Amino acid sequence: IGYYLNISIDGIIGIIVSLLIIYTGYEIAKEVVSILLGTSPTPELVEKINTIIMKNETIVGLHDLNVHDYGPGRSVASVHVEVLDYLNLVEAHTIIDKIEKKILNELGIDIVIHVDPISESNNTDY
Repeated sequence: IGYYLNISIDGIIGIIVSLLIIYTGYEIAKEVVSILLGTSPTPELVEKINTIIMKNETIVGLHDLNVHDYGPGRSVASVHVEVLDYLNLVEAHTIIDKIEKKILNELGIDIVIHVDPISESNNTDY
């Protein structure tokens, strides 16, 4: 083209290709950065997790829910649940295992649940 039109087209085409590459890189980075930095879980997801956990009558409350999304099918979470202090360790562990498996099966989130015993008599945490 440059031969027939007497224009140096190589430089112009080089700039156009460079701008296209920069634009494409920006669009890809924009999509991935939110995953790398982490995004807050949706209120619906938080409510689903809370509902599954609180369905068990031995759970008094929960706090410190953290959900980390590492892409499709790669979500992990942690939460502290409050149980009454008269519950024995084996019983509490069995209940928590069932809840963790239920959340994994229903929501696809690998969750770790920490048990906080609380006293029924004076409502103080240990």
